[in-house]
Amino acid sequence: MEKYYHVKCMDMENDFKESTTYKQIADYFQKYYDYEIIGAKANDDFVDLGNKIRKDCVLKFFTVKDEYGNKVYARSARFMLILSVEKVYGKKAKVVIEHSQDKGVYFEIEGVRLASNTDELITNAFLDVIKSDYIFTHLTVSRLEAISYFHKKKMFDKEMLLKYIPNTYINLYRIDNIYDYFYGKMAYSTKQINIFKINKLKKGFVLNLPTVFSPDKILEYESNDKIYNKMVFSVKKGGDMMQNNNENNINNLC
Repeated sequence: MEKYYHVKCMDMENDFKESTTYKQIADYFQKYYDYEIIGAKANDDFVDLGNKIRKDCVLKFFTVKDEYGNKVYARSARFMLILSVEKVYGKKAKVVIEHSQDKGVYFEIEGVRLASNTDELITNAFLDVIKSDYIFTHLTVSRLEAISYFHKKKMFDKEMLLKYIPNTYINLYRIDNIYDYFYGKMAYSTKQINIFKINKLKKGFVLNLPTVFSPDKILEYESNDKIYNKMVFSVKKGGDMMQNNNENNINNLC
């Protein structure tokens, strides 16, 4: 006989089979939310929507309008950006990405020669990634194995980052055929991250995303030299160097 778990969500209580994913439970409660559910918390733990329920719990769901949900949206969009750039320029392209203070993410692309309409090319690739409805797949791997893997792929920024993390195991995510390390949860699929705009900004670009104050549309971007200089300084100071890798099987970790 299949086991059931008791779930409390909002002011309601339901029982779900142990094989049920949080995404399936989210779909059940979706009608009570104004925006699509992209994150979840079971008791005191944030969980991936693709995970299966393991115990009785109090569930809280998040949308792009919530602070946590908005962070999930932005994190997922950054990963999709990396994939989109690879689809346009190949795995030699390196995305140097840094948060801005103006409703967007400033990034530059290194390692390849850019076309004059790069913003349009990446936008179209990003739309294809959305349409493909890739699942953000979560994997837990040994930190030492991940360090060795990133070193082999010359992703030295990630290698150095993981050396200073005390955890024995770390989380990697995969979409399509690329893997990367992120501190935090992702959305369930790329189809959920469907509002964005990419603008040119001098030597780089800005990926504009919804905010908690404007969750269903992109506010018009206004170039600001003071903000631009701050963003460029942040990138040159270190930023968050994210490289692509095109492996088909995470078992190549060594």
